[in-house]
Amino acid sequence: TKEGQVAIKYLHNRGLNTNIINRFRIGLSSSDRNDLYKILIEKGHLPLDMLELGLIRSGEEYYDAFRNRIMFPITDLDGRVVGFSGRIYTPDNQEAKYINSSENVIFQKGKILYNYFEAFEDIKSNDQVFLFEGFMDVIAAYRANVKNAVASMGTSLTIDQIKALKRITNNVVICYDGDAPGILATKRAINMFLKQQMNVRVIEIADGLDPDEYLKQYGENKLYTLLTQSSVSAIEYLYLKEKKDLVLEDINSIENYKTQIFKILSQFNSNVITEMYLQRMADDLGVSIESLNADFRNQRRTPEIIKFTPIKDKVKRKDPCLHKFDRIQKELIHYAIRHPEKCVEIENRFNHVYVNDENRDIMLEIFHYYTLNQTIDPQTIKSRLDQKLMPVFEEILNLDYPKEIKEVEILFKTFSDYPYAKNIIKLKDKPNKTTDDLKILAENKKNITTVKSNKKE
Repeated sequence: TKEGQVAIKYLHNRGLNTNIINRFRIGLSSSDRNDLYKILIEKGHLPLDMLELGLIRSGEEYYDAFRNRIMFPITDLDGRVVGFSGRIYTPDNQEAKYINSSENVIFQKGKILYNYFEAFEDIKSNDQVFLFEGFMDVIAAYRANVKNAVASMGTSLTIDQIKALKRITNNVVICYDGDAPGILATKRAINMFLKQQMNVRVIEIADGLDPDEYLKQYGENKLYTLLTQSSVSAIEYLYLKEKKDLVLEDINSIENYKTQIFKILSQFNSNVITEMYLQRMADDLGVSIESLNADFRNQRRTPEIIKFTPIKDKVKRKDPCLHKFDRIQKELIHYAIRHPEKCVEIENRFNHVYVNDENRDIMLEIFHYYTLNQTIDPQTIKSRLDQKLMPVFEEILNLDYPKEIKEVEILFKTFSDYPYAKNIIKLKDKPNKTTDDLKILAENKKNITTVKSNKKE
C-alpha cells in the first residue's frame, strides 16, 4: 500500500532494515477509522470483547484504537501476541507518540517481558540477560548483536518478571535510563534481584542516553562494546552513586553517606564485600578502618537477602489434597510429551495455573522445544533442564499417563477444582476468619465436590 511504503521508508531511515522488521514482526495499522473493527465483526467477534482488549473504542460509533501507526506486537511468556504498541510516523500526526494496549485479562504488563519468548534460547545459552526499560532498547541491542535482551516495558519491575528470568538464568545486567527516575528504578531492581539471590551487574550510559539514542549517535559497534564490556557489579554501582553526593566538609553528608553504605552492605550480606568496601570508605573519608568497623557493628543490621521455600514443599506439607492435583498435572504433562501434537493445547488449557514452580518450568521448556522443533525429544529436554528439575522430570516420565482423550478430559475436569481447593485450604488454616472469609469459603465449597472427598481419592 502507499501507506506501507511511507512507513517502510520511515523505519529504514531509523536504521531498521527488513531483517529487523521481520524479526520483531513490525507492522502497520490502517489510517481508515474502523478497518479492524469491520474485519473482526465479519469473523464473528463481539464488540464487547474488542473493547475489553483495547482494540476498539466507542463514541457515536465503534472505531479502531490503533490507526495509522507503526505496530509493535507484544507477546506473553509463551510467545502469544497479547498486546500492541503503536507509534506515529508522519510529521502531521499530532497525537501521542506512542499508544499501548490497555491492561486486560490477557495483557498484564507486570507478568510479561518484551522479547522474553523470542530471546529464550539466547538467554539460556549465554546464561545472562540484559534488562532494558523499553522495547526500542531491545531492538537497538539486537541490531548491535546482543540478542539476549528483554524489556520491562517501562513499568516498575515485578516479582513475576524476576521469577520468569530466574527460570532461565541467574545473571542479569540492568541497563535502564541514566536520568533520575532511571537511577531510582535501577536501585529498586537491584534490591529485588538480590532478594532472589541473583547476580546483578549494571550498565550506565553517559549523558542520560538510552541504548536506542546511543546507537543513533555512535553506531552498532560502539553499542556492542558498551553493553558487553562496561558493566559494573551492583555493589560498585550503588557505592559510586552514594559517593557522588558525598560532601567531605559537611558532617551531615558524611553521616548520611555512612548510613546508606551500611544499609547497602547489609543487603549483600557478605563478609568479603563488607571488608572491601569498609576499607574503601575509610580511604575516601580519611578515617581509620577500625572506627568504621565499630560504627558498622553498632548499627542494627537487617539483611534483606531471604530464601524462598519451594512451592512444591509447601504444597506437600500443607495438605495431601493439593498433592493430588500435583500428580494430575504431572500426568497431563506426561501426556503432552507422548503426544507432541497436543502440547500447545495442553499448555493453553493449563492457562498459567500450576501447582508448583517445577511443573511450570518443565512445561515451559517442553512447550518452547515443541514450538521450535514441532516434535518432542524427552532426553534432549532433560539435558536442558536445571539440575533441580531433573528428578521431577524423571518422576513425570515414570508416572502413568492418560491413553485416551476421554481420560484427558476427566483429568482436566478434576484439575479445574484446584483453585477452589487451594482457597479452601488457605482459608481453613487462617485464624480469626472474617465474615467475608466465610462467604468465600462457602462459595468455593460450592465449586468443588468437597475437600473431604478429594482427600479420600
